[in-house]
Amino acid sequence: MKKTLIVGMLGVLLGGVAGAGAQAQTPDTAVVKPTSIKIGAFFPSNGTVKSATHNTWFRAGIDYAFAKTTSTNPLLTSGYVDYAGSSGNGNNASLIGIGVAARDYFTTAATGANAVGSGTSVNPYAGAGIGVYIAHGSGSGSSVTSTQLGGKVFLGAELNTGPFIEVGYDIVPKSFSVAGSSIRADGFDASVGYRF
Repeated sequence: MKKTLIVGMLGVLLGGVAGAGAQAQTPDTAVVKPTSIKIGAFFPSNGTVKSATHNTWFRAGIDYAFAKTTSTNPLLTSGYVDYAGSSGNGNNASLIGIGVAARDYFTTAATGANAVGSGTSVNPYAGAGIGVYIAHGSGSGSSVTSTQLGGKVFLGAELNTGPFIEVGYDIVPKSFSVAGSSIRADGFDASVGYRF
Protein backbone atom coordinates (compact mmCIF):
# COMPACT_ATOMS: atom_id res chain seq x y z
CA MET A 1 0.00 0.00 0.00
CA LYS A 2 2.76 2.44 0.98
CA LYS A 3 4.82 1.68 -2.13
CA THR A 4 1.72 1.98 -4.30
CA LEU A 5 0.97 5.40 -2.80
CA ILE A 6 4.50 6.69 -3.48
CA VAL A 7 4.54 5.26 -7.01
CA GLY A 8 1.12 6.82 -7.64
CA MET A 9 2.33 10.23 -6.41
CA LEU A 10 5.39 10.01 -8.64
CA GLY A 11 3.16 9.08 -11.57
CA VAL A 12 0.84 12.04 -10.98
CA LEU A 13 3.75 14.46 -10.57
CA LEU A 14 5.74 13.24 -13.57
CA GLY A 15 2.64 12.64 -15.71
CA GLY A 16 1.39 16.15 -15.02
CA VAL A 17 4.71 17.70 -15.97
CA ALA A 18 5.07 15.59 -19.11
CA GLY A 19 1.43 15.98 -20.11
CA ALA A 20 1.44 19.73 -19.69
CA GLY A 21 4.59 20.06 -21.76
CA ALA A 22 3.16 17.87 -24.52
CA GLN A 23 -0.17 19.69 -24.51
CA ALA A 24 1.29 23.18 -24.51
CA GLN A 25 3.97 22.56 -27.16
CA THR A 26 5.50 25.83 -26.00
CA PRO A 27 8.64 26.61 -24.04
CA ASP A 28 8.69 27.39 -20.35
CA THR A 29 8.73 31.02 -19.29
CA ALA A 30 9.69 32.95 -16.16
CA VAL A 31 7.19 33.18 -13.31
CA VAL A 32 6.06 36.74 -12.47
CA LYS A 33 5.58 36.04 -8.72
CA PRO A 34 7.84 33.03 -8.07
CA THR A 35 8.02 33.09 -4.26
CA SER A 36 5.17 31.84 -2.07
CA ILE A 37 4.98 31.99 1.72
CA LYS A 38 2.19 30.47 3.79
CA ILE A 39 1.12 29.92 7.38
CA GLY A 40 -1.63 27.80 8.79
CA ALA A 41 -2.46 24.66 10.72
CA PHE A 42 -1.42 21.01 10.47
CA PHE A 43 -3.72 18.27 11.76
CA PRO A 44 -1.81 15.02 12.45
CA SER A 45 -3.80 11.92 11.56
CA ASN A 46 -2.07 9.57 14.03
CA GLY A 47 -3.86 9.29 17.39
CA THR A 48 -0.63 8.69 19.34
CA VAL A 49 0.90 11.86 17.90
CA LYS A 50 -2.22 13.89 18.75
CA SER A 51 -2.39 12.65 22.34
CA ALA A 52 1.36 13.23 22.87
CA THR A 53 1.24 16.83 21.60
CA HIS A 54 -1.86 18.60 20.25
CA ASN A 55 -4.59 17.97 17.68
CA THR A 56 -3.53 21.12 15.81
CA TRP A 57 0.06 22.14 15.03
CA PHE A 58 1.54 25.36 13.63
CA ARG A 59 2.44 25.13 9.94
CA ALA A 60 4.55 27.36 7.68
CA GLY A 61 6.05 26.96 4.25
CA ILE A 62 7.90 28.63 1.42
CA ASP A 63 8.31 27.63 -2.20
CA TYR A 64 9.99 29.04 -5.26
CA ALA A 65 8.57 28.42 -8.75
CA PHE A 66 11.34 27.75 -11.26
CA ALA A 67 9.34 28.08 -14.47
CA LYS A 68 5.88 27.69 -15.95
CA THR A 69 4.43 26.50 -19.22
CA THR A 70 3.00 29.18 -21.49
CA SER A 71 -0.27 27.32 -22.04
CA THR A 72 -3.59 28.91 -21.08
CA ASN A 73 -3.70 26.65 -18.01
CA PRO A 74 -0.11 27.00 -16.78
CA LEU A 75 1.77 24.29 -14.90
CA LEU A 76 4.45 25.53 -12.49
CA THR A 77 7.33 23.49 -11.09
CA SER A 78 8.82 24.56 -7.77
CA GLY A 79 11.03 23.67 -4.86
CA TYR A 80 9.51 23.79 -1.38
CA VAL A 81 10.26 23.68 2.34
CA ASP A 82 7.34 23.00 4.69
CA TYR A 83 7.41 22.96 8.50
CA ALA A 84 4.84 21.77 11.04
CA GLY A 85 5.46 21.63 14.78
CA SER A 86 3.89 21.42 18.20
CA SER A 87 4.87 21.34 21.87
CA GLY A 88 2.60 20.00 24.55
CA ASN A 89 2.29 17.54 27.42
CA GLY A 90 6.07 17.67 27.91
CA ASN A 91 6.69 16.56 24.32
CA ASN A 92 7.94 18.29 21.17
CA ALA A 93 7.25 17.17 17.61
CA SER A 94 8.02 18.53 14.17
CA LEU A 95 7.78 17.58 10.52
CA ILE A 96 9.93 19.19 7.82
CA GLY A 97 9.43 18.46 4.12
CA ILE A 98 11.96 19.51 1.46
CA GLY A 99 11.15 18.66 -2.13
CA VAL A 100 9.89 19.52 -5.59
CA ALA A 101 6.28 20.05 -6.63
CA ALA A 102 4.10 20.78 -9.63
CA ARG A 103 1.09 23.12 -9.49
CA ASP A 104 -1.47 23.05 -12.33
CA TYR A 105 -4.03 25.85 -12.78
CA PHE A 106 -7.58 25.13 -13.94
CA THR A 107 -8.08 28.61 -15.47
CA THR A 108 -5.93 31.29 -17.04
CA ALA A 109 -4.35 33.58 -14.47
CA ALA A 110 -6.19 36.81 -13.62
CA THR A 111 -8.58 36.61 -16.59
CA GLY A 112 -9.85 33.07 -16.09
CA ALA A 113 -13.35 31.74 -16.44
CA ASN A 114 -13.73 32.14 -12.68
CA ALA A 115 -13.38 35.93 -12.68
CA VAL A 116 -15.45 37.40 -9.84
CA GLY A 117 -16.51 41.04 -10.02
CA SER A 118 -14.42 43.99 -11.09
CA GLY A 119 -10.71 43.50 -10.53
CA THR A 120 -11.16 40.23 -8.62
CA SER A 121 -10.36 36.75 -9.86
CA VAL A 122 -10.26 33.29 -8.34
CA ASN A 123 -7.83 30.86 -9.96
CA PRO A 124 -8.09 27.29 -8.62
CA TYR A 125 -5.16 24.88 -8.82
CA ALA A 126 -4.09 21.39 -7.77
CA GLY A 127 -0.69 19.90 -7.26
CA ALA A 128 1.58 17.26 -5.83
CA GLY A 129 5.09 17.16 -4.45
CA ILE A 130 7.70 14.63 -3.46
CA GLY A 131 10.76 14.98 -1.29
CA VAL A 132 12.61 14.18 1.90
CA TYR A 133 10.55 14.39 5.09
CA ILE A 134 12.16 14.65 8.53
CA ALA A 135 9.91 13.76 11.46
CA HIS A 136 11.23 14.47 14.96
CA GLY A 137 9.78 13.73 18.37
CA SER A 138 11.17 14.21 21.87
CA GLY A 139 9.93 13.91 25.43
CA SER A 140 10.34 11.91 28.63
CA GLY A 141 14.12 11.87 28.18
CA SER A 142 14.04 10.28 24.73
CA SER A 143 14.34 11.65 21.22
CA VAL A 144 13.85 10.12 17.78
CA THR A 145 14.25 11.42 14.23
CA SER A 146 13.06 9.65 11.08
CA THR A 147 14.16 10.77 7.62
CA GLN A 148 12.30 9.25 4.69
CA LEU A 149 10.78 9.75 1.27
CA GLY A 150 7.37 11.42 1.43
CA GLY A 151 5.14 13.77 -0.44
CA LYS A 152 2.10 15.96 -0.50
CA VAL A 153 -1.03 16.60 -2.50
CA PHE A 154 -2.85 19.93 -2.40
CA LEU A 155 -5.72 22.05 -3.73
CA GLY A 156 -5.90 25.81 -3.59
CA ALA A 157 -7.13 29.04 -5.07
CA GLU A 158 -5.29 32.27 -5.86
CA LEU A 159 -7.18 35.48 -5.22
CA ASN A 160 -6.11 38.41 -7.41
CA THR A 161 -2.82 36.62 -8.30
CA GLY A 162 -1.26 37.34 -4.88
CA PRO A 163 -3.07 35.99 -1.83
CA PHE A 164 -4.03 32.32 -1.84
CA ILE A 165 -5.68 29.64 0.28
CA GLU A 166 -4.59 26.01 0.23
CA VAL A 167 -5.53 22.65 1.76
CA GLY A 168 -3.54 19.47 1.47
CA TYR A 169 -2.30 16.22 2.91
CA ASP A 170 1.31 15.37 3.80
CA ILE A 171 2.12 11.73 3.13
CA VAL A 172 4.89 10.20 5.22
CA PRO A 173 4.31 6.50 4.60
CA LYS A 174 6.84 4.82 6.88
CA SER A 175 5.98 4.24 10.55
CA PHE A 176 8.64 4.76 13.20
CA SER A 177 8.84 4.02 16.91
CA VAL A 178 8.68 6.63 19.68
CA ALA A 179 8.79 5.39 23.29
CA GLY A 180 7.58 1.97 22.17
CA SER A 181 4.68 3.30 20.09
CA SER A 182 4.57 2.98 16.32
CA ILE A 183 3.56 6.30 14.76
CA ARG A 184 3.22 7.98 11.38
CA ALA A 185 3.64 11.68 10.68
CA ASP A 186 0.89 12.06 8.04
CA GLY A 187 -1.67 14.82 8.30
CA PHE A 188 -4.01 17.34 6.74
CA ASP A 189 -3.13 21.02 6.51
CA ALA A 190 -4.85 24.31 5.77
CA SER A 191 -2.94 27.51 5.00
CA VAL A 192 -3.23 31.07 3.77
CA GLY A 193 -0.39 32.70 1.92
CA TYR A 194 0.92 35.26 -0.51
CA ARG A 195 2.90 35.07 -3.75
CA PHE A 196 5.42 37.76 -4.66
